[in-house]
Parts: sequence; C-alpha cells; structure tokens
Amino acid sequence: MFTFIFLFAMNKKMYILSLSLLVISNLSNAQSRFLSILFPPVDSVITKYDTTKVDPKLDQLTLRLYSVYNGNEFLVKSEDETAVFAANSKYKLGLGFGYRWLILNAAIVSPFSNRYNNDLGKTYAVDIQMNIYAPRFQTDLRVQWIDGYYKKTQDQIYLNFENKSPYEIRNDLKLRSFGGGLSYTFNKNYLHKHGFDQTKTMKRSGGTLLAGMRLGYLKVFTDSILFKEPSNISIQEFVSIYGGFSFGGAYTFLLNKHWFFSIHGALNASLKNIETKGYSLIGDEKDHAFRFSLSPTIRSSFGYNSSKHFIGLYGIIDNELYNKIGSNQIDYYFSSIKLIYAYRIKITD
Repeated sequence: MFTFIFLFAMNKKMYILSLSLLVISNLSNAQSRFLSILFPPVDSVITKYDTTKVDPKLDQLTLRLYSVYNGNEFLVKSEDETAVFAANSKYKLGLGFGYRWLILNAAIVSPFSNRYNNDLGKTYAVDIQMNIYAPRFQTDLRVQWIDGYYKKTQDQIYLNFENKSPYEIRNDLKLRSFGGGLSYTFNKNYLHKHGFDQTKTMKRSGGTLLAGMRLGYLKVFTDSILFKEPSNISIQEFVSIYGGFSFGGAYTFLLNKHWFFSIHGALNASLKNIETKGYSLIGDEKDHAFRFSLSPTIRSSFGYNSSKHFIGLYGIIDNELYNKIGSNQIDYYFSSIKLIYAYRIKITD
C-alpha cells in the first residue's frame, strides 16, 4: 500500500513537472512568434528598401541622450489691447532608445533649469508633444494642460530684450489643448528618421511632397477676465475646435559624408468652430462663430551622422492662428527644440 502511494505521488510530481515544461515551452514559442511578427528577420524586411538610397539599420539599437525645451505662448488681441502671454517652460533632460519602428523616450525637468526665470511666475504644465516618423506616414500628437502664464513685454516680443521691471503674472490664466496630425510621404525613399529619430539614414539628398489631415481642440480660460468688450461683456472662456487638411514638402541635404540639413514645411487649412462664454450685468453671455484659417508648420534638423554616432539639433514650430470671434482673437504658438546625442549598437536578430 505504501509503495502504491509513493509511486502515485511520484507520478503526480512528474506529471506536474512535465505539464509545466510543456507550458513554458509553448510560452517561449509563442513569445518567439510574437517577436518575429513585431520585428521580422532582417532578410524578410530588407527587400522593402532601396539600399542604394537608404540605410534602414535593421540590426542596430539606437541609444540617445537629449535635452528638450517646449515653448508655449499665445497672443490675445482685442479692440483695446494686444498682448502675448507665455508659459514659464523648463528645460528637460531625457534618455531614450530606438529599434526599427519602436521609439521610447523619457525626460525629467533639468535640475539647473530651476535656477533661472524665477521672476516669470509658476507654471504647472503637462506638455506632451509626440512626433512619430513611419516610412510613409508622419504622425504628430500633443496634449497640453497648462496653468499659469506671464505677460511678455514689448521689448521681449519685438526686440528680444530681457525685461527689467516686474512681470505681470497671470496665475489665473489656463490653457487646455489637444490635437493631432497625420501626413503621407509620397517618396518612399525619403526618411524623416534621418534627422529626427536616428534609426534610419539616407545615402543621397532627396525630398518629398506631403499631404495630410489635422484635428484639434483649444481652450483658454480664466477666473477673472480674458477679454473686456465695450458693451461691458466680460469674456472668461474661449474655445476653438478645428479640423482640416495640410499640404507641404520636405527635403534633406547631405552636405558631405556625415553632415546634413533637413527642412520640412506644411500649410494647414482649417475650419474652426469658435465659442466664447462670459457675463454681463444682465447675466451669462455666449457667442459663436465659424472661421477659416491658414497656419504654417515648420520643422528642421541639422547635425552630424556617422555609422555609430549622431549629434544633432532639431526644432518644430507649430501654431493655430486666427481663432477669432467678433473683435477678439487668440493666436496660439507651440514649439519643441531638442539637442540629441545618439549612439548605435549593432545587435544580432
């Protein structure tokens, strides 16, 4: 009887062990198949590229260290005043890596940035500006949640001089903006990645036409007064919802074996639904209008690119112009400037 129980226990353990090994083996095979779908073997992918014109770097991992600054400001224009308000943006330091289509970056506020611009007030900001460069599609996504602005002086706006007197701080001024754009690259051998995410490079100078679409939401509001109209209506909230199309082009100049300069430009045509909310002596006030606007997007990069090293500077300047209802108008400007060092490591499939 004891022998039977012992053999049963041993068989049960062997059964559990065999089942566990089978499950682990299947999971490993499933993981391998999943990874092969995400990152197919080089031989099966390389045929998609004209390697006389581009280097897809399918077997290289790119590590990057970067510093980034996101600018955010808007112009407020009425019958009585024109003013520019800016967020007290901070420099950030980040790390990232890229492999084929997968790009991951993470950044924190730079420790040295808190030593400067303390007289510009406090800004609470979630300012995420993502730019994804696929072979044929370029995708821009952003989420901006900003509380607290300061008023730029005339010297800052027109002469780029530093202000010598106390700034007007508007902690009550807030902005919410969400948007995205998708553009198609007509030339399959043109690589936005050459200057913007370093995972692929071009072997020849070249350009492409771009066409796409764009959607967005903009809200500027305050607890006090945003606009004061002659009719004694005080506007506290300004909302613009827009959508449209974009057309443009891009070109990358390979200055010699390693140095390059890229320039991209697009003109965005948008139809906007604009609403305002406020109050007067007789109660709440609302207004509504439709507007058509044109606004440009410019992005550029310059740097040094070798088989292992990349050092470059790139910037994106974007905006949403002519958000106007009656005599009141808001022009919104946002930008991203990034300094990057990247190192490439060859890996095996």
